[in-house]
Amino acid sequence: MSEIKDNSKVYYWIKLKTDFFESDAIDFLLSQEDGCKYVTLYIKLCTMTSNTDGVLASKIGDMLIPYSVEKIARDTKFFSADTVRVALELFQNLRLIVVSENNVMQIANYKAMIGSETEWAQKKRLYREKKQKSLPEKSSKKETLSEDKQEDISVDKKRTLSDKRLESRVKSLESREKSLEKSVSSQKLDSDDVSKRKSNGDGLTDWTDCFVKPSISEIVDYIQEHNLNVDAKKFWKHYESTGWKTGNDPIRDWKGLLKKWSKAEREEDNPGIGAIQLDEKFYAEPVQMSEEQLHSELVQLRKKLKSGEL
Repeated sequence: MSEIKDNSKVYYWIKLKTDFFESDAIDFLLSQEDGCKYVTLYIKLCTMTSNTDGVLASKIGDMLIPYSVEKIARDTKFFSADTVRVALELFQNLRLIVVSENNVMQIANYKAMIGSETEWAQKKRLYREKKQKSLPEKSSKKETLSEDKQEDISVDKKRTLSDKRLESRVKSLESREKSLEKSVSSQKLDSDDVSKRKSNGDGLTDWTDCFVKPSISEIVDYIQEHNLNVDAKKFWKHYESTGWKTGNDPIRDWKGLLKKWSKAEREEDNPGIGAIQLDEKFYAEPVQMSEEQLHSELVQLRKKLKSGEL
C-alpha cells in the first residue's frame, strides 16, 4: 500500500529587517528594566499568530475569543502575567499592537512580517535549488552568454548612435558644400557681368549688354513715383525709333534721361520772367546734334546768359 502524502501543509515564518533592533520602538523597549523580556515576548507573539493574520484571538465556531493576559502567559510559558500585562500596554503605546473595535489585539503591519509556503511549493523550491547546484558550469555559461549578449546589444546601440551622428554630420557637410557652390556660382555671375563691362579699345566702358529696354508701364510707374512731367508713350516711341540711342551712342540710363526730359518740359512750360531771347548768331551754322546734346547745349547757354558771360 502506497503512502499518501499530504502536500497541503503550509509553513509560516516571520521576517525581521536587519535594522529591527535599531528601530525606535525596539530601542525604547530594550532601554527598560525588563526590555529583553518585552522584545522576546513580542517576537514570540509574532510567531504564535503567523497563521492567524497576526490576530491575538482564538476562533471557536463563529466566535472570536481574544487572548487574555493569563492565556498569553500560559502559552508563552516563560513570562509572568505581570510581565505580559506591562508588555502589552507598551506594545499598544508604541503601535506594535493595535486593538480593534471588538477589543481584539492584532500585530501591526503583520503582512510585511509574515511569509508562508505550502509543502509542495517547498519541495519544488528545494528541487530547483538542488538542480541549480548540480549544474554550476552550464548556468555560468548561460550567464556569460547573457552578459555577452547584453554587451553586444549595448555596443550595437552605441554604434547605431554613432552612425546616426556620422550621418547627420555628413548631411550637414553636404548642405554646407551646396551653399558654398551657390555662393561661388553667384560670384562667378557677378564676375561675368564685370567682364562684360570691361573697357573697349578706346578706353570707354561698354554698357551695351547692361542696358535693358523699359516697357511703357515701367516708364509710367517711374514717372508717377518721381512726379515727372513727361509723356510716357511719347518718350518710349521716340527712343524705340532711334534704337534706344542718343545720336550714335547707346542709352546707358533711361531713368536719368527721363528726368532730363521732365526738366526740359517744365522749362518750356515756365520760361520765367525776363527770359533772354537768343541772337541769330547762335544758329548761323547748322550742327548735327542729338536731342540730348541739344538739350544740354541749351541748358549751358541759359546758364551763361543768366551769369552775364554772354
